[in-house]
Amino acid sequence: VKPAVWFDGLDDSLDADTLVPTFSGSNKPLHALTVLKSNVANAGNITAWAFGASADLDPGLRLIGQNSGTNNCRFQERNDSNVLTSLTGGNITARSLVYAQSTTVSTILRMNGAQVATNSALSGQTTLARFAIGCISRSTRILFWDGTIQEIVFYPTDMTTSQAGLESNINAHYSIYP
Repeated sequence: VKPAVWFDGLDDSLDADTLVPTFSGSNKPLHALTVLKSNVANAGNITAWAFGASADLDPGLRLIGQNSGTNNCRFQERNDSNVLTSLTGGNITARSLVYAQSTTVSTILRMNGAQVATNSALSGQTTLARFAIGCISRSTRILFWDGTIQEIVFYPTDMTTSQAGLESNINAHYSIYP
């Protein structure tokens, strides 16, 4: 058994706002690998990690979480004016390796080595101010994660050609899927 951070879904979060400048701005790529498990079947929207804007009503957002009323993973991005993408798929009530990719070409959501959703990328300015693990942090904290998180790895460059190797290395460590 590998260590994990357990979030109770009520008020737990870890902040790392120093990551924000790397992923905020115009047409910034994001490649993220997350090992997680939700403890709640058919939950409301809950958030494993999120880059958020500074005010509660500002739309800027990049996140991985659980989609409302389902067991599906949700990868959502919003620029300063609208939703760029909202991809859902897979079941995160079992321990999963989630790979989210956002480039100027496409957005992709993969779970346990298989692609579950994709979309053409839309570009634009995304102004972000906060980063939290376990919730969305803006001027208040909302949508707290209820479950475990074992690993989060972010890349601020296009890692498309390395995606298979990245997933394989993390899966070899955690033995999540065959």
